[in-house]
Amino acid sequence: MAADYELLTQMRDWAWGQVVQEETGEAIVLDRAGWLAQPLALQRALIREAAYRLRPHLRDVDFVHVEAAVQVARDGTTGNQATLPGGLALTVGYDTLTVADAAYQPPPPGPTLPPGTEVPVALPGRTPLPGSGWVLEAALLETWTLAEVTGNPDRWTAYLDAESLRGAPVLRTRRPGDRFRPQGLGGHAPPLPDWMVNARVPRAVRDSLPLLVSGDGEILWVCGWRVSETAAVRPETRRVARFRFCRQNART
Repeated sequence: MAADYELLTQMRDWAWGQVVQEETGEAIVLDRAGWLAQPLALQRALIREAAYRLRPHLRDVDFVHVEAAVQVARDGTTGNQATLPGGLALTVGYDTLTVADAAYQPPPPGPTLPPGTEVPVALPGRTPLPGSGWVLEAALLETWTLAEVTGNPDRWTAYLDAESLRGAPVLRTRRPGDRFRPQGLGGHAPPLPDWMVNARVPRAVRDSLPLLVSGDGEILWVCGWRVSETAAVRPETRRVARFRFCRQNART
């Protein structure tokens, strides 16, 4: 039995390197397709190992919990959860399995900037984000429709009233004293940290989340989250600027 366990451990460690996408003290993210491709014994072993790594004090992760997690991981849809010991849960994503605290809120996948960074934005043009594989594509649209703007399904694309740019825009991270005038609050401009808390922007990304800022310093877009009231496109808007984040090697 000891020899069998040693072999399973070696295979589990190999599979761990193939399947784990991200490992932090808060969460372990597995590639769902890669996990599904493993034999049942390794599927179980990977879930058990994730629980032990996040909760080293656990003495045993019993078969009942692991088997329930396997079933949810196999058959569940996005958002389904399976309870694990130590306050952990396995949560099904679109193409991931996340083992973390049951109340864990994963940061949205997307572009980031090193805290304290400011980058001039090329308009029109492509602006690479330092320290990441993302670029910001910016364009002044010759034609556009209000339906196109209001129906935009991509959180990493924003349509802004070009008049709101007021000079050359920049991308930067948040600074002390920042305020944000979000669309829908009637022009009210709460402190940016307060707005981030209320909007449930994950704490882990608040310092590195890109902000699109006008030439005179107003935050026009908390990227991925909300456009400002000032920059919102309306029926009377004359010119529209589109800003779209994409991967470095992607051109559309």
